[in-house]
Amino acid sequence: MEIKSLDDLIFVGGAPRTGTTILQALICTSPSTNDYIAECSYLTSMLLPYMQGLDTWDIHTKHYFRSRADLLSYHSGIISGVVDRIHDRLGRPPRLILKDPIMTKHFHYVAQMLPRARFVVIFRDPRDAILSRLNVARRLQNGSKLSQSDIESACHEYNSSYSSIIENIDILFHRMMVVDYDAVVSGKNLTQLEAFVGSEIDPAKVWQSNQTQIEDYSSNPWSTDLYGAALSPLSINRHESELDPEAAAFIVEQCGWVRKAFDF
Repeated sequence: MEIKSLDDLIFVGGAPRTGTTILQALICTSPSTNDYIAECSYLTSMLLPYMQGLDTWDIHTKHYFRSRADLLSYHSGIISGVVDRIHDRLGRPPRLILKDPIMTKHFHYVAQMLPRARFVVIFRDPRDAILSRLNVARRLQNGSKLSQSDIESACHEYNSSYSSIIENIDILFHRMMVVDYDAVVSGKNLTQLEAFVGSEIDPAKVWQSNQTQIEDYSSNPWSTDLYGAALSPLSINRHESELDPEAAAFIVEQCGWVRKAFDF
């Protein structure tokens, strides 16, 4: 199924708490894109039957499809239909910008299903990203003290977000741009992002859209004071003052390979 009247489709991704929200909001200041909207988690959930089919191919799925390529073709039609419906719901802008951090680890599947899709992935120092993730966990647990297992779980989440991208770089290489959180929130190197997106972006217009409902998320445990605010470098290197040095060293040991893989 072809996605009608859509010139460009870009998915924004990265590990949770790495700045995917501000990156999407920034890209969506372009006059050729949709307004900033919340995560496309519904679309992400539509990928699960395909992955289930692959995982159980030899014992179940091969009886229902001629080949893995046939399975891929069938689900490509489903995902294309969902994207087309989203595009229609948002007024059919020339460029459709969607984001869900949880989808990031599945980008190689999305790339195969949607050959015209492109991807912008954000990298953030794992110490800052995981500190932010632990703060979310603390709020969700009503301020209870976090354990070493919480840190380990956050490291696993961070690593798993990027590992599939790196392992499938041959699929994504020419269709993906990796940006640095520090540069994005400092307003640096935005010309490279503009060149990839193919349209001008305007940091002064971040969050200024009819679809952006900032007040709806003000009490959400995942929200911070920076949600709905202008680009700000305030969270860069926050781990230096808020994270235990031993925890910071552990995070670097567990997650430092991502920085090297992305050559930052």
